[in-house]
Amino acid sequence: MSDVMRQHVKTDAREPSSEKLHSKGREERASSCADQSV
Repeated sequence: MSDVMRQHVKTDAREPSSEKLHSKGREERASSCADQSV
């Protein structure tokens, strides 16, 4: 997990626009996880 987090931080530092994609992905993951848990 730490490695993945580091990669995300690096990409964010390089491309600020990537933050939007990450936030969008997080929302999608959260919704999918919620569906699975339910």
